[in-house]
Amino acid sequence: MAVFRIEVQRFDGQTKFILRTDLAISRAWVGVKGTASRATVIAPNPPIAHPTEGFPFVEPLRAPSDAFMLEGLQKLNHNGAHGSSPLTTPVYSARSRAKGRPLMKAPNGYEVDVPGLAQAVAACVPEPTHRALISCLRAFGQLSDAKLATTRGGDDGHYLVRRKVLASNGAVVHEDHQVWIKEQLALDAGDASKTFTRLLDAKYLLSKCQLTKIYLVHDKGTDNPAAFVQVAIRQEDEFIDARAFDKYVWRTPANLADLLDAVEGDPVPTGDRSRVRPPAYMLEAVVDVDAFVAEAEAIDAQVRKLLHQRTYKVTGSIAPLDGAQTGEVKTHSELFPGWDRHPHKSRRLFNDWKNSSAGRSGARLCEHWVMQLSDWTDPTNKNRALGLVPMWTFPQKIARIDASKGDTYTHFGKLQTLDRRVKVPFGWYFYMLHGNLVGDGSGKRVVADAEDGLIVLPEHDYRVLKAWREDGYGF
Repeated sequence: MAVFRIEVQRFDGQTKFILRTDLAISRAWVGVKGTASRATVIAPNPPIAHPTEGFPFVEPLRAPSDAFMLEGLQKLNHNGAHGSSPLTTPVYSARSRAKGRPLMKAPNGYEVDVPGLAQAVAACVPEPTHRALISCLRAFGQLSDAKLATTRGGDDGHYLVRRKVLASNGAVVHEDHQVWIKEQLALDAGDASKTFTRLLDAKYLLSKCQLTKIYLVHDKGTDNPAAFVQVAIRQEDEFIDARAFDKYVWRTPANLADLLDAVEGDPVPTGDRSRVRPPAYMLEAVVDVDAFVAEAEAIDAQVRKLLHQRTYKVTGSIAPLDGAQTGEVKTHSELFPGWDRHPHKSRRLFNDWKNSSAGRSGARLCEHWVMQLSDWTDPTNKNRALGLVPMWTFPQKIARIDASKGDTYTHFGKLQTLDRRVKVPFGWYFYMLHGNLVGDGSGKRVVADAEDGLIVLPEHDYRVLKAWREDGYGF
């Protein structure tokens, strides 16, 4: 039986829960009243399938030494957790391990079927402004108002792990260098030293396929900020990048792993870095964002239903946990009061935009933010998790705002400057929800200063900010 120990500590007016299991250590801050206490909770009913299932305020530790603990901790990530699980990170990211396959291919209700779009996108010739691509999308009725929102990548930090193998004259020998090495090693009956010498002497070349992720949006024009279609397109630019095995090695490779490690030689001179093929577009996904959020909510509703039925037995306590005594059975809501007062955080993001000055000003969320979407099913228990991470579209550099520096008016003035730059009132709040440009301290400081009468906030912004202070969330 799995044992769950919840250490509860009081600090600065808040309760710190540390959930400990034999597999993971997690933490969260929640505003629950109570005295400092420690409790051991075992035998949850129904049984918990995952160490952190049912603990909506859990957030993985951030220290590098805890990196091994992160896997799977946030599959049931509710309002209190920040960041996204490595398991839900999209394939096409920095140092992508993509093999040319979109991540989201499970049956779902949010992908938009646009017949002929993939072929039309592939037929477009890439150019820096992507004007032809935009015109291509607008030719389809479902995307008649498509606009370029932002791009990511286009540098050495975003590329396919797969490299093509080319002869010294530029002819393609193999489409995948890893498969090629395995085949070559087999030809030498597993003698890695022989394979290494033979391939090095042949002076093979390796390509590198750089990726640019292009986000376009079609705004449906309703009062729902989530009512837009997001199109994700990948641009591939493949160049001759390195000489195979042409680098210093400490010892001659002895096995397949050594060969794979040594194959990526030193880069070729800039003048020799010619294209392997013309640049190309590839359609990744066409997603109805509101439908995606609705599907995430439906999955979340099932999780919440189970948690409402769950009970825990308190087997030991130094001090009472919200009145719980040793041997007493507590419900999930009794242990975590108010855990379900807000909707799933993906919906809460759009609600906050609509209810704050950002949405009331007429600013369209999809012109300022696009969504990094993930849809992942745990192969061990078939539990499915949908998540999104907002990414700003503002193309210029924004200075980081430190909440610990400056007086009240200097600090708030910097937040207002950010708003003016991005042309969205209360825009700083959404930068606080994701990224490191605006920290949580700014949100706490602003709401406190407003309550002290030092600054003036519109009532609707104050309500959004106060709700965030009481039940924080982020991405």
